[in-house]
Amino acid sequence: MSDLQQQLKDIQANFTSDLANVSSKEQLQALKDTYLGRKNGKLTAALKSLKDISDKQEKRTIGQLANTVKSDIQKRLSDEIKKRSEGKDQLGSFDATLPGTSAQRGYIHPLRQVQEELIDIFYSMGFTVMEGNELETDDYCFEFLNIPPTHPARDLQDTFYVKEDSKDGKKQVLRTHTSNMQVRMMEKFTPPLRVIVPGRVFRNESTDASHDHTFYQLEGFVVGDNISVANLTYVLKKSMSQILQREVQIRLRPGYFPYVEP
Repeated sequence: MSDLQQQLKDIQANFTSDLANVSSKEQLQALKDTYLGRKNGKLTAALKSLKDISDKQEKRTIGQLANTVKSDIQKRLSDEIKKRSEGKDQLGSFDATLPGTSAQRGYIHPLRQVQEELIDIFYSMGFTVMEGNELETDDYCFEFLNIPPTHPARDLQDTFYVKEDSKDGKKQVLRTHTSNMQVRMMEKFTPPLRVIVPGRVFRNESTDASHDHTFYQLEGFVVGDNISVANLTYVLKKSMSQILQREVQIRLRPGYFPYVEP
């Protein structure tokens, strides 16, 4: 056996001994640098001396041994790193004497926070809170609100249509507004009614600074005797003053919306 062959076997044996004494990930990295480091690694230095062997057969034999030793060291290093990363390392990966760390609590999303504040405000004014269906039939989302098939809001560019029909054979859409609950509430309950419907709605639109395909609305409607625009003004002013925590002015502007006529 040549001196280089003996040196390679000694490197392999010494690595086995050193690996058994590793107690932390830092020491494991240091061990890798000691044996496989590009500049000063023990195995790297031994491999460099292969070029000085003139006999081709001897060079081939020692080269095969060198590759075997290198592969063995690399595999055992890889296995040890994997074992420690999976939490199987019993040495150095966990110090039971260290004080515990408390888990950081999350925070309510701003959209959810505003929604909950609005719900509390309307609840204090005697409104019932209903969530409603996000997947809705075509008639409740459009037809029953006086939005006929020829209305621009029915265009495919605005609405997500679902391929599968409902159980009773009706076309389904992702609701484009929370107004789908108006008819459902009036079918189910007898007036007087004071209802809000907070929730997600969906429009088939491109996302930009002021548009998104998914956003939130809060629908409010009142049905009863002697309800007038004065009631609307009061509710808007009170709710906005409380959510903004300051007095606000209300301006009413006329607008034509087919689904509220007549």
